[in-house]
Order: sequence, then structure tokens, then C-alpha cells
Amino acid sequence: MKPVKEASGKAARTKKPVEQRRKDLVDAARKTFGEKGFKATTVSAIVKEAGVAQGTFYLYFDSKEEILKAVGESVAGAILNVIRVRVDDPALSAPEKIRAIFDLPWDVPGVEERLVSEFHSETYRQYHDQLAEHMVTLMVPLLAEVIEQGVSEGVFHVRNAELSALFILAPSLHNIAPGEGRSYTLDQYEEAYGEFVFQTLGFDGNVRPEKTEG
Repeated sequence: MKPVKEASGKAARTKKPVEQRRKDLVDAARKTFGEKGFKATTVSAIVKEAGVAQGTFYLYFDSKEEILKAVGESVAGAILNVIRVRVDDPALSAPEKIRAIFDLPWDVPGVEERLVSEFHSETYRQYHDQLAEHMVTLMVPLLAEVIEQGVSEGVFHVRNAELSALFILAPSLHNIAPGEGRSYTLDQYEEAYGEFVFQTLGFDGNVRPEKTEG
């Protein structure tokens, strides 16, 4: 089908639904932020990537800072999709699911490592805290589901799965990951956090290492 022509005789642009146009802008921003960093990315670069006019950007967002928040929510959604797959895996025990969730690598489709690093920097602390709060809200029901499975399996010993999930995720609300000014390494951080999680759940067994392909 040929595009509809306007009164002037020029072919009209195909109109997309409002939510799809907004998603296109967020996806474009996520890509350009990941490639260039937030500071170096301009609104012009975002609209060029999205294939829209500059004025279209301001129909949906007031500023680059505002779309960064939307990008954070988009990143959270991509990570949650991967976690949901692991939670729904019937082949994994509850402890294995816990390990799989918190061993989540940063090669989640569409989530650039540079973008994650920027969210963890002091420069964007405000946006990190907003994203962390959003993530915790989404994660609590998923983690509580796994904890309830562990209680049923007799390997976790807690009375309230939802509160236990909230306590476990609480550190995410604070930017305490290794970085400038920290005296601990990423390996030390992950080891200590893993111990904290399993001790909180009353688990004293061993978790089988994740299977590797090949």
C-alpha cells in the first residue's frame, strides 16, 4: 500500500501510536547513552537514532534528564524479563534460583555495560536511587515467590517471604557497589552479599554451580 498523500501532494509520514513513538525514543536514548555516555549524548543524536524530528522529542519529554529516567525503567524491565525466566525454570531448586538471580551477568540484551556503570556513578546518583527503588518494587514479588518455594522444599527457614525479600533487596537502595573510594573488590562484595542472602534465609546447604554450555 502506498503512503497517504497530504493536500500538498507530499507523502505523509506513517503515524505510529503514541506509546510506540515514545518507546522508539527511549530505545534510541538507551542505545546512544550506552555508546556515547549520557553527557556526550545530545537530543539531536537521540532523535536521529529514532528517525524522528527534533520537535517530536519534546512532545514526550521535557529534557534529556527526563528521558534518562525512562531509560532506567526500560533497563529494569529488560533485567526483570531475564530474572522471570530463571524464576519460572522448573529444573532449578530454590537455592539455585537465588544464585541464578544474583549472579545475573550484565550481558542482558539491550542493556549496555557503559549505561549500567553510569547509573552507578556519583554523578547520576539521583537516577541510580530512582532506578533502584523501581527495581526493588518489581523484584520483591519475584524473590518472595522463590523464597516460598524454598520454604516448601524445607531448605529456607523464614516466616514471612515478602519481608525477607525486602530485607535482602534493601542494600540495592544504596549505592554500595565497589568503586572509587571503596576498600573492597567486586569479588569480595559478591561473596559477602551471597553469604548475607543465604544466612538471612536460614540456608546451610550447598548450591550446585550453574551449568556451562559446551
